[in-house]
Amino acid sequence: MSGKKNLFFVHIPCNAGEFVKKNYGYAVATSDDFEHLNTFSKFHESLGDYTPFCVVRNPYERLQTVYQRQSQKNTEEQKKIFPTFEHFILAELFNANTLKERTSQSSHNKSIAKRTMMEGLVLDPSYLFTQNIPKENFIKFETLQGSLTEFLNKHNIEVGDNWDKVNKTKRKTFGGWTNQMKNVVQNFYKLDFETYGYSDGI
Repeated sequence: MSGKKNLFFVHIPCNAGEFVKKNYGYAVATSDDFEHLNTFSKFHESLGDYTPFCVVRNPYERLQTVYQRQSQKNTEEQKKIFPTFEHFILAELFNANTLKERTSQSSHNKSIAKRTMMEGLVLDPSYLFTQNIPKENFIKFETLQGSLTEFLNKHNIEVGDNWDKVNKTKRKTFGGWTNQMKNVVQNFYKLDFETYGYSDGI
């Protein structure tokens, strides 16, 4: 990894990870640089003396992005499982705790097992990915341009002008957040709200 800074970017699903890796992977280490890591690996001792950093995001907006991506698939199966945003939030999050059980039941079919694991991974609280990262190295998605620029400049990495390519979710309600939906999100992502200083209201 000649020429890269002593930084490791932890890619959290639906938190601008592809943008960071595509535009700054030449300067910082990512999971792609290590054969023993998967795309969404946490930072751990095996990575040596790297300084980890990541992008964190308001759980409500992160979920809206996940839903948008699911909706874009526009398959009959998706429409049947998630006909509305409310179905998506309640069905996915209520079932998240049974992920291991669902995965083991579908172990006879590798494609189903992989899909099940990825669905759960995307919905996992960001806190699970950031426990070994100093809080000062949390970059908030909502202030991505300013915060990431400041962080990278601090480490002598030149920042480009391609911010229009960040896949930002517009503030949409998809029919609104019911109290039941908000309660599920607040409970499931409790540590995300607390750790990153987000309000659990919407």
